[in-house]
Amino acid sequence: MKKKIIIISSIFVFLLNACSNKEKEFQQLKETEQNSAVSEKALTEYKLYIGNIVSGSMGLDTGKVDLGNWRHYGFRLDNVGEYNSNAIKIVRQNIDYSHDFVDYRIVRIKDISLFNNIVTKTNGKYTLPHNTMPNASTEGALDFIRHQGVLKSIGGTKWRNVQEIMVGLRIPKFDSLFTNATKVYVLGLPKQGGLGCVNQNQGETFTYLNMNGLWQDGAVIVQKWEIVRWNKVWNPFLKRYTYQPIYGNIYYLLMTRIPTQKNFTDVF
Repeated sequence: MKKKIIIISSIFVFLLNACSNKEKEFQQLKETEQNSAVSEKALTEYKLYIGNIVSGSMGLDTGKVDLGNWRHYGFRLDNVGEYNSNAIKIVRQNIDYSHDFVDYRIVRIKDISLFNNIVTKTNGKYTLPHNTMPNASTEGALDFIRHQGVLKSIGGTKWRNVQEIMVGLRIPKFDSLFTNATKVYVLGLPKQGGLGCVNQNQGETFTYLNMNGLWQDGAVIVQKWEIVRWNKVWNPFLKRYTYQPIYGNIYYLLMTRIPTQKNFTDVF
């Protein structure tokens, strides 16, 4: 009987230590991510990639994701390197098997002239000034709470959680946004041939307030050829008015953020 109790006690202690070690491992992962996030508040590089979407390249990671790491929504462009894979953070698993999902906003850009330093560029890779660099706010850099074009386009559009639009390991709303795109503009931090940090790049907690990353938000602008208006035209054969579609370029802005992030101001 005593032997059984000792064995059961040993198993219990083993499981307890395993859980404790797993929790410590996760905390270390979070601290590592937070520390890297601090450095990313002032991005080492801030890039703009412009190109055409590679058909069928869009989708969520389907492989196993280790505890504490992010699952991403990825896509490739056809002219910025064969192995480029641009990645948007989507979901992370926690120690208690709960999940952190990012928030997102998709808005139609209302005044594309306010993004001329992005959309007038030809396909390719560009370095943008950011943070305290000269001309950051006028040379194409984005900032979700300071850029007038972004603010005008957002209007009253609220952040929504991406979990609401996920279907298994798919995000049909994102897939639809990229389908039939005529050009895609991606802003973020170069990572492994593509761009990462394609999300709001400002601090997550008060601790990192002094790393207030201004004018370096990652985002995606999707250009599509769609109906911009309908013209009313008299049809003499039908003896009535009909409506003809007028097509033009329409631009959509996809923004994401980790829900714990704060919209910092310019004043600490």
